[in-house]
Amino acid sequence: MAGPDAAATAPEGDFAETMTRAMLAWLDACEEPELQRILLVDGPSVLGWARWREICQNHVLGMMEGVLAQAMAEGTVRELPVKALAHALLAVADEAALLISAAKDPAAARRDVMAVVGPIIDALKR
Repeated sequence: MAGPDAAATAPEGDFAETMTRAMLAWLDACEEPELQRILLVDGPSVLGWARWREICQNHVLGMMEGVLAQAMAEGTVRELPVKALAHALLAVADEAALLISAAKDPAAARRDVMAVVGPIIDALKR
């Protein structure tokens, strides 16, 4: 499993590489049975959707908004509404993890997901 620092190893200013590594690290984490259960099943069920979402917004979305805002300020990402873009990218990541976790062939599902995610990330570059 890739560690939480996987995304941090991308060259500074390389938005697409950083986002791709972050997605891969998230998918790696979600492939671990214990984490998959906590992150995708039990967390929302035990805490309730509202609390689960609040935690996500305070941590993951805040970090993602910061990365996007910085990339936009540096001119490496197209100027778009940061909050909406962060939510959209988080939705892509979460749905990708759910798709892969439920797939009969997780490796094939992951390849398909990354075939879609790559162009989405590339489309954001300036």
